[in-house]
Amino acid sequence: MKIKGQPKRFKSFDETEIYYEVYGTGFPIIMLHGNHMNGHYFKGQLADFMQHFQVILMDSRGQGKSKNNQDSLTYEDMARDIFALMKNEQIEQTHLLGYSDGANLAVVFASMFPDNVGKIVMNSGNLTASGVRLIPRTGIYFEELGTWLWGKFWRNMASFEVVRLMLKPIPLTEEEFSKVLTPAQILVGSLDFIKKTESDKLAELLPNGRLEEVRWMTHFFAKTNPKKFNQTALDFLLTN
Repeated sequence: MKIKGQPKRFKSFDETEIYYEVYGTGFPIIMLHGNHMNGHYFKGQLADFMQHFQVILMDSRGQGKSKNNQDSLTYEDMARDIFALMKNEQIEQTHLLGYSDGANLAVVFASMFPDNVGKIVMNSGNLTASGVRLIPRTGIYFEELGTWLWGKFWRNMASFEVVRLMLKPIPLTEEEFSKVLTPAQILVGSLDFIKKTESDKLAELLPNGRLEEVRWMTHFFAKTNPKKFNQTALDFLLTN
């Protein structure tokens, strides 16, 4: 059965229009999708998570139905969008579940707005582009080149800025990571695009980080096995 949410739009800190959908009631969890996606990536999480939380699916700046009034795309601006969404919904604190770029965004938000986040689930996040295995990383470079050429030809660099985000490191120093006290689950599959050493490093940098590696799962764990993904993430979120 299709679950319908309440579609909403608001103007962020720089008047950029941001789109999101609200499902159910309760303590909120905002889900942050990966690069060149939208909030509907998490459709497979709705039914299970709505039993415990109000679920908010947000289209990140410059992606899905959200706009971007800036010439560039940064994790810091995207984190400010989350905070602006919370103000729009009168939310004081929220959990975050981020996938890929969304995982990186979740920890940036936790660094910038520590009092406004409960727990974060970081699914397949990476510190730097070198933390991605060689073949998929090479694909990203080719995609970046293709979107740059397309943007130059059509005089529209918006897609290039989105793809370029995949090559940007998480904009936090080791000292800044050490100050992120938010409980964090680093959730990855053993067959992920992300190197195991990268996930280990993330868990090490975060004082309350915990690595959860699930055997035989890939970068698209939430899509390919939503039941297992949901159970693993909810076990972390619901444990005191």
